[in-house]
Amino acid sequence: MDGKAMGFLQKEAGKAVTDCFATGLTPENLINCAVVQIQFYQAMQDSLMAAQPPAEPLACVVGCDACCHRKVACSIPEAIGIAAWLSEKPDSEQQRVRAASRALHDATAGLDDVARIRSGQPCPLLVEGNCSVYEIRPLSCRALYSYSRPACEAVYREHRFDGTIPHYDLMLEAHGQMLLGYGRALEKLGLDGGLVELASALAIILDEPDSVTRYLAGERPFEAAKLGRQ
Repeated sequence: MDGKAMGFLQKEAGKAVTDCFATGLTPENLINCAVVQIQFYQAMQDSLMAAQPPAEPLACVVGCDACCHRKVACSIPEAIGIAAWLSEKPDSEQQRVRAASRALHDATAGLDDVARIRSGQPCPLLVEGNCSVYEIRPLSCRALYSYSRPACEAVYREHRFDGTIPHYDLMLEAHGQMLLGYGRALEKLGLDGGLVELASALAIILDEPDSVTRYLAGERPFEAAKLGRQ
């Protein structure tokens, strides 16, 4: 995909977010924004895979949770959308995620990417080797396609960093452009368009019920979850 196509993708991603708030900065529109981000990503992925298929079979399969032991970047609407989805689950599951998210944040917030992996701590949404929010998992998880399971396990399970994981790079590049489009659109609306670490953001949302209202009012309640500041 050339620069012109990437620029178009970024622009369209931003428009999709802007359109979500056409009737105002409301909680309902914010949740819809999270859904639209997933729908836009899925349409983009289907189109790209059809136009430029992966060079070889992808190694990602059900039951492989190696990359679920790393920092998970997401937009704030994504985190809020996942929290809203969790609110429909039994109270016991909500409390489990709340406690696990807070514990993970407290234990790893100050770690860099490598140290976070070395900690061996799983995502709080990982249950018995499977993602408990798979249907609405963050875009960064959706875009992380690997060609080699052994390479993934070398990094995430054996903590060997002398090699690289071969990824379907086109999807990562497209995902990056989408995030730029989303972030810039949110900032133009007066909202925080930065990226946060999922577990840290969930800990804030679940511990501070007014954080969503404050976010929509233009405040910055997710600073402690911001990537690059942890």
